[in-house]
Order: sequence, then C-alpha cells, then structure tokens
Amino acid sequence: MIEITKRMKLIANTVTKGNVVADIGCDHGYVSIYLIKQDISPKVIAMDLREGPLKKAKTNTRQSNDKKVIENIEFRISNGFEKLKPKEVDTAIIAGMGGGLICKIIKDGEKVVRELKELIISPQSEIADVRHFLHDNGYRIVSQWMIKDDGKFYTVIKVVNGKDIDYTEIEYKYGKQLIDEKNQILREYLEWDKKRLEKVAASIENKDGENVEARKKQLVDNLAEINDVLEVVAYGRNV
Repeated sequence: MIEITKRMKLIANTVTKGNVVADIGCDHGYVSIYLIKQDISPKVIAMDLREGPLKKAKTNTRQSNDKKVIENIEFRISNGFEKLKPKEVDTAIIAGMGGGLICKIIKDGEKVVRELKELIISPQSEIADVRHFLHDNGYRIVSQWMIKDDGKFYTVIKVVNGKDIDYTEIEYKYGKQLIDEKNQILREYLEWDKKRLEKVAASIENKDGENVEARKKQLVDNLAEINDVLEVVAYGRNV
C-alpha cells in the first residue's frame, strides 16, 4: 500500500479538480497515483528525466491494483517539459527540487508553461529567488501554502500567467499570502528559525574578526526581520 506524505497530499490537493496534469519529475509516481485515485484529475502524464524513477512509478501504478489508475497515467522520459506539447495539459506540478532547477525547467519549457491554466511548484531551496523569478518573468502567484512534514517545513505555490503586484523583500522571502493570512505554519517556522539564529549568535558573541563582525550584523538584521514578520503573523500588528 502506498503511503503518501502530507507534503505530497497538499501538492495534489492544490490541483484544480478536473484538470489534466503533468507531474514533472514524478519520482515514484505517488502524487500521480493519488490524483487519479481521489478523482482530482482524469489523466496524468508522469514524467521524469531518469529511467529508474519512471520504472518505479510504473511498478507502483501496476501494484495499485486500480484499473482507473492504470488506465489514466501515461509515462514519458522527459527533461522537464521537453516531451510535452502546448495545451496538452491544464496543470503542471514541479516539486521536490531546488529552486534554481525549478526556475530553469520553467524557463526552458516556457512555450508549454505559457499555455497552462496553472503551475504548482514546491521548491526545496531558494524560495525567495523563485518568487522573484516568477514576477520578473510575467507569472502571478495566486496562492501559497506551508506544511510541516516529518519535522521539515515545505512551501507550495500556485502560479498562473499574468502580471502580479509588487512584493516587498520580506514578502518575497516569506510569502505575501502566508503573511497576510497569518499562516500558523509560517509562524512556527519563524519561531524555529529565530531560535536557530539566536544559538548561532550566542556561539560567536565573544569572537572577533572582520568576518565575524559581518556575520554578527547579518544575524542582527535577520532576527529583526523575523521579529517584524512575527509581529504580523503572531500578533496581527502592522509593522
């Protein structure tokens, strides 16, 4: 039996019901299978650059013993959007990769991405840079979610084509919608990160040197920024 993680379930549940989906970098195919099983999508094209993960996804699909799943997932070896035609799907999912790679996949597959109804991404790093990239390239962030799964924090972003409003640097870093809705997982993340940075600051408090002083200043600035966002998220105050 397939055990889908909370993160995978969140990603799948952000898909607009009834949309045909491309699962870019499908890995073991769990999200693709879940989308069909839960009647979220009528068809999924599961794609991966490597034969190994795609073979595993095919095996998991067969072992689901679900005719609907077996008949409605198609598999393709593909470098990003390479083997996908414009308007072939409504939604694309890109998750479980670094932010830089996600941006490259979107840029390289722009011809297909521009025809999507929605794009769902979950970067594992460089999230602020990804948000900047989306805005700089004419994409609009319509929703953002956070989840804590197995002790780690994950962000999921839904994107459509179109110009977005300007963000502040803090909103690029932490997510405008997450701040505006006073997201409690964001609050938990901020409190965790604050404790982490305070430990780092304490460990170098009595050390000297040009690099150390620069690091101390950076930590002070980062902690002030976190406190500012916590004022909004935790206490509802405007800062």
